[in-house]
Amino acid sequence: MSLAPQSPPRRRRSPALWMLLIAGGIAGVGATGVIRAADQRTADVERIDGLEGVLADAPADDAPYPAENFLLVGSDSREGLEADSDIDVIGDAETVGGRRSDTIMILRQERNEGFDILPASQRVPGENWYEGTADAVYQNIDIIEGYDPEFIVLVAGDHIYKMNYETMLREHVESGADVTIACIEVPSEEAKAFGVMQVNEDDRILNFVEKQENPPEIPGKPGFCLASMGIYVFSTSLLMEELKRDAADPNSSRDFGNDIIPHIVKNGKAMAHHFSRSCVRPDMALPVYWRDVGTVDAYWQANIDLTEVVPDLDLYDNDWPIWTYSEIVPPAKFVHDVDGRRGEAVQSLVSGGCIVSGSSVRRSLLFTGVHIHSFASMSNAVVLPYVQVGRGARLHNVVVDRGVEIPPGLVIGEDPELDAVRFHRTEKGLCLVTQEMIDRIQD
Repeated sequence: MSLAPQSPPRRRRSPALWMLLIAGGIAGVGATGVIRAADQRTADVERIDGLEGVLADAPADDAPYPAENFLLVGSDSREGLEADSDIDVIGDAETVGGRRSDTIMILRQERNEGFDILPASQRVPGENWYEGTADAVYQNIDIIEGYDPEFIVLVAGDHIYKMNYETMLREHVESGADVTIACIEVPSEEAKAFGVMQVNEDDRILNFVEKQENPPEIPGKPGFCLASMGIYVFSTSLLMEELKRDAADPNSSRDFGNDIIPHIVKNGKAMAHHFSRSCVRPDMALPVYWRDVGTVDAYWQANIDLTEVVPDLDLYDNDWPIWTYSEIVPPAKFVHDVDGRRGEAVQSLVSGGCIVSGSSVRRSLLFTGVHIHSFASMSNAVVLPYVQVGRGARLHNVVVDRGVEIPPGLVIGEDPELDAVRFHRTEKGLCLVTQEMIDRIQD
């Protein structure tokens, strides 16, 4: 793994098309990664379960644009914990408590795949850290150009979905668009948090506004808006021109949604791609699954959704498997079986290496290596790896950061006022718990 932000050697382009996939976040400090794969595949970026990057693969038998090399580039430009932080950003990630940690990307060694992380840096004298999503890509423009892709797919780093990008790429090529934007119908009340577009009968975008209080609704469908998913397909030459133009504009906020996209809509050809056409699901008649997990509440909900009897996101779909990081650990273990001290978990996902010792777990998701000691209980909990929960502790409606040691007898989620003093408590009543917060209680 190379960490040096150096341009790769110039490669001769394959006779087939090249595609580059870039993942990004909001302004801040982060990293960029380059994935090299030996053959074309459709891939989707999943942000499902905490600290691990996820790459899903699908058969490429019918790939309309096979390529000798499939390139995936990731950049996380988020700062602190405005958003949940560690589900997957492909490049580098921050933990839920704000500490940095490398994201692990699962690739196929037999295909000679590789991944390079390119840390964020002030690479130009007088240049600032990443000032926005567009600037995060612009500051690595030499590396991107070194791979000489014909098309670039830009995706957000804080969403959960399963998507066949080939469908969207095909539409982009056939329409001759400068940019194609994936979109989804959302209630108007929620749309104010997204970029919203107006389209004609051919799905050409006529207007694009970013995060307005009263976004335009879909004609003939009051109460709903067509929201941008933050997934874009660009022709590389056009994107490079736009990034350079935007970088020279002193009035730009260096953001795709605020600056790049509206400029192309006004001066070029921007097309909408409806997510329903490319969303991967067992039955195309089912609703599409897409979640923005940019807040603690949304992160918690996306994880807890997986505990349902039939979750909307199918983790057991062998036709489109999700590859994720898997440590070699012992199986989960449940011990003690007497009244008042029974190790049990109901409607929960429990990872390997966990020990539920004489304690109760309900509607929760436990990551690798969580140990819950006797007489403790938890419900509606998302617990990241290697957390220790002491005897008699009670945890409800929580997200617990990696490696936290919950002291014996601690109660979280039953006293809103006390929780708000001790922890980060959201508007919906969830508590984010980090080791630093626990240490302050014990001091």
